[in-house]
Amino acid sequence: MRVPWREEDLRGRGLGEAEARDVFERWLAQDRVDRFDLGRPPLLRFALFRLGEERFRLVMTNHHILLDGWSTPLVVRDLFALYERPGEESALPRPTPYRDYLAWYGTRDRGAGVAAWCGVLAGVAEASVLGPVASGGGGVVVPGEVWCEVAEGLTGRLVERGRELGLTLNTLVQGAWGVVLGRLLGRVDVVFGATVAVRPVELAGSESLVGLCINTVPVRVRAGAGVPVSGLLSGLQETQARLSEYQFAGLPEIQAAVGAGARFDTVVIFENYPVAPDAASGALGDSGVTMRASGGRDATHYTLALTVIPGERLQVRWGYRPDVFDRESVEVIAARFVRVLEAIAADPGRLVGRIDVLSGEERGRLEAWGGGAPGVADAGVDVLPGLFEGWVRRDRGAVAVVCEGCEVSYGEVNERANRLARVLVGLGVGPESRVGLVVSRSVEMVVALLAVVKAGGAYVPIDPRYPANRIAFMLDDARPEVVLATSKTAERVPAGDGLRLLVLDDEHTQQLLAQASVTDLTDRDRISPLDPRHPAYVIYTSGSTGIPKGVVVSRGAVEGFLGAVGQRVELGVGDRLLAVTTVSFDIAALEVFLPLVCGAGVVVASDAEVGDPVALAGLVKRWQVSVMQATPTLWQAIVSQAPGMVEGLRVLAGGEALPGQLARRLGELGSQVVNLYGPTECTIWSTAAILDLADEGAPPLGRPLSNTSVYVLDGGLGLVPPGVVGELYVSGSGLARGYAGRAGLTAGRFVACPFAGSGGRMYRTGDLVRWRADGRLEFVGRVDDQVKVRGFRIELGEVESALVSHPQVARAAVVVREDRPGDRGLIGYVVPTAGSRPVATELREFLAGVLPEHMVPSAVVVLERLPLTANGKLDRKALPAPDYTPTPGRAPATPTEELLCGLFAQVLDLPHVPADADFFALGGHSLLAMRLMGRLRADTGARLGMQALFQAPSPARLARLLDDGESSHDFDAVLAIRSEPDTPKLFCVHPASGIGWAYQALAGHAVGSFSLYALQARGLDVSREAAANIDEMADDYVATMRSIQPSGPYKLLGWSFGGLVAHAMAARIEAMGERVDRLFLLDAYPVERQSTEPLWCPSRREVVEDLLRVARNQYDPAADDELWRPPLLETEVSEEHVDGIYRAYQTNLDMMARHTPPVLKGDIILVRAAIPESDARTGDPLDWRPYVEGDIRIVDIDCTHSEMLDTAAANEIGTVVARDVGAREA
Repeated sequence: MRVPWREEDLRGRGLGEAEARDVFERWLAQDRVDRFDLGRPPLLRFALFRLGEERFRLVMTNHHILLDGWSTPLVVRDLFALYERPGEESALPRPTPYRDYLAWYGTRDRGAGVAAWCGVLAGVAEASVLGPVASGGGGVVVPGEVWCEVAEGLTGRLVERGRELGLTLNTLVQGAWGVVLGRLLGRVDVVFGATVAVRPVELAGSESLVGLCINTVPVRVRAGAGVPVSGLLSGLQETQARLSEYQFAGLPEIQAAVGAGARFDTVVIFENYPVAPDAASGALGDSGVTMRASGGRDATHYTLALTVIPGERLQVRWGYRPDVFDRESVEVIAARFVRVLEAIAADPGRLVGRIDVLSGEERGRLEAWGGGAPGVADAGVDVLPGLFEGWVRRDRGAVAVVCEGCEVSYGEVNERANRLARVLVGLGVGPESRVGLVVSRSVEMVVALLAVVKAGGAYVPIDPRYPANRIAFMLDDARPEVVLATSKTAERVPAGDGLRLLVLDDEHTQQLLAQASVTDLTDRDRISPLDPRHPAYVIYTSGSTGIPKGVVVSRGAVEGFLGAVGQRVELGVGDRLLAVTTVSFDIAALEVFLPLVCGAGVVVASDAEVGDPVALAGLVKRWQVSVMQATPTLWQAIVSQAPGMVEGLRVLAGGEALPGQLARRLGELGSQVVNLYGPTECTIWSTAAILDLADEGAPPLGRPLSNTSVYVLDGGLGLVPPGVVGELYVSGSGLARGYAGRAGLTAGRFVACPFAGSGGRMYRTGDLVRWRADGRLEFVGRVDDQVKVRGFRIELGEVESALVSHPQVARAAVVVREDRPGDRGLIGYVVPTAGSRPVATELREFLAGVLPEHMVPSAVVVLERLPLTANGKLDRKALPAPDYTPTPGRAPATPTEELLCGLFAQVLDLPHVPADADFFALGGHSLLAMRLMGRLRADTGARLGMQALFQAPSPARLARLLDDGESSHDFDAVLAIRSEPDTPKLFCVHPASGIGWAYQALAGHAVGSFSLYALQARGLDVSREAAANIDEMADDYVATMRSIQPSGPYKLLGWSFGGLVAHAMAARIEAMGERVDRLFLLDAYPVERQSTEPLWCPSRREVVEDLLRVARNQYDPAADDELWRPPLLETEVSEEHVDGIYRAYQTNLDMMARHTPPVLKGDIILVRAAIPESDARTGDPLDWRPYVEGDIRIVDIDCTHSEMLDTAAANEIGTVVARDVGAREA
């Protein structure tokens, strides 16, 4: 077959050598676009260009399927050998035929290879992708290139550092890229590709084989902030070495088996060839031809490809897709990569979080965007009440407040506030004291707020519409000196010891007010002088524990905020602001105080008007309102029902994320739209953005106010680069003092600010944001919006954004519902756009096209409007439960299917159920699953357990299991999870529940490596007596174990309570003269009892939920490889079994509290949960030292105690166990 050959002599075109080179480079660029057709060989072509009398360029272009980087120098070497000695092909070394390589490849165990990669990648939650997902339909994109040369000195230091640590230069390069990639993605667990040479040593001549003998495999780097660089690198190299025998496994197969976590769009290529590409340089024998230089270019479909060429100076070629990155962006990334290499060379003992990838210029830009150094409160400012009183002196008759048709002047409001302030001072109100405010929306409410501020106290606003128990809690927690109410709201104030109630409109109070002076108060009139550090108000917000927490905000913070926000939202004489927010929401302070310190007026909507867009429109028109602040939810209602109200209005939106579609509509109607953001803990608003109609996408949060500094930080509190998601921290004079009476919670959220001087603080918002290229913040989601469904972590905001992107959806909310105990799932709620009628099933189909399956809500409910709280925010608790009435489906086709369809309908309380309907999609949950399987056993005698229902949740699929006659018993003393002939046996002791089902999560790692048995408690059945103590239990289990394995060495494992039993068993075995060569303790520690209080024990309901969680966790319906599916648990879980497990918990925890461990001579492997439980003491490995004479080896797993045998953590533990058991056996 002839190879295409082209010759071009550029001398005859009258071109100089430089011009000829330009022509050549243009041709070369075109040649790169000219793609090969895989159906038309040969996939190779040559071109020879003559640029001058003695200068030529030879171009060899080939498809990658033909040659790899290792092979190319071999071909070039042979090519020039033939050039030197034409016709002497026989003199060339004979290469190994490529078919020999293919034959070797065909003998590889691909299933084992994929399984090995699955274990390493277990727990990676999401794809590591820098660019957008490729559509697959675009044209050819010629990659761009950026070359980066690492200085000779740094290259030498890296080589030397690698030699000291026993690490290859490739490992250092991969570790450095893993750190950079993590910073670019805002994550600590990332995956990228690495190109590896797959040339087996057992194949003779593989080093000289010409062909494609490479593969791209995933590289996982866990670059947590607290991980030492040396530990990261050594772990990376150890993993690579362990996987070297599986580098043949195909990447598509790995990604199909692992899922999204194995997908990436960056790759590292470390060129390490036996023949250097430029080895043929120099004179070519006696031919008179000298080869001066060589070079090559690779095409890549990856977003970013790092090709690293070792040498005295490390060379890095950055290939990139120009449709994703521009050259400048890649140069920035390359510079960060070099900075990480410098950090590794300088100090590999430093923590990963201490590596700064930013340049000084980048850091300076971020700090400038964030507002510079944090400010402090100005002790000389007297905005409240000074500025208000100044406007009174300037124009007493100007209208200050409008409510329910009445206009009240500045002078009258001030006099009424002065009178009330003096009464409050007489009742003991002053700095550091609190005043409860239970007053409906009225002029009296504004007067009361001003009065408390004038007296120097802190107001505690309480919405009279709140439930009685919440009002009682707030008053009991705040302990106010006085509670202000009116005759209409006084009954909402509970009677209590020491609670003084002042009813503003009763006769006694009116007499007190009449006797008080109307003059402004001075520090002489107050109990003590005003100070910016004194509290101005205490706002109660909902707490994650369900207990409201009081945020204490200082006077200085409020005064600084009013001055700063006034620079962004300019108000003056003639402006009127419509106040619609409940006073118990902190943004109400802006609505009341900002107009009054600017000479403007505040129009207070009554309780009856605030939720009625038509009524609000009437207020705007009647009182010529120019500014209004509201939540996006209320703005959406206004735009839908009374759009004319917004015309000419300055719109302030905040309190929740502002949808882009709504922002654009408000911009079309109003004169200006300001998007405001700020937590209550940072005094109302922290950032502001004046929106532009031309802006696409989500509206930005903008830039910080002048009293505020903001930082977007990673897990190590380092600044993240622009475009990268991080957590938002806020500092400055607007920070609250903390949470009233909750020092621990305050310390956890208000943390030391590394960017401020001594004593500087910043608030951890829990909001995920990123810097846009224009220096404005963009909201992404909430840290605590992450929920877990089917083992996947899901950001609810991402699902909501996907719903809102549908053209027929105006607003969306997604929640995790548990309408029946144990049945948690995603439910979506949508409000249609005007004139549209979206169908719920079609919306789910739409989501299925843009989101992973596990992120698609099980139901979507269409609503006319989203319910609101009193604060105008989404009321998630008021969202209705979905209707699970099944859609028409296939009728039952067999008697078994007909029976099951009837049982499903009975248990789910539905009129009928199709044969292909999913039990859980129809509202099934754990308790109903028990009921279904119990009725199935009663009707058929079949012994199918709940695990079977999770595997086959439809009548049709469950019928197939029934017809196959499968049955089992999962409460025996020994559960044989995996029995492999001629393999070591691992015995796992149950946790406090008494059942060992959770250990099935280790089954995939047992395949071909060891047999896996779970020892279960005797007391699960009322007919079997439970052990009296752990020592007796250990004796019993040793006897059971020896009936399966008569002699040692033995291998034991125990989780939590089971670890104590396994330790006691090991000591018994030693005393018998036998050997224990492996003892794994999964987050198990001796209990040091300091009191007689019983240990925590779950409720009966929690026992049921835990049973179902364990059962569902072990089965992955997305897995295709039978190797990874543990045997089914197919026994009915009866009420008696639940009772037995509940008793086991109580008995075992009691034994645990009374147990003193024996002393073990051997070693233990303590597998420790690295993430502490929020409500539990974290164990200390040193607790074991008195009871273990041997070594204590610690292995940390990134999970909590309760997650130890969830899928992700169990895969890591299984890898450790399989490696250790196999290593000792060998």
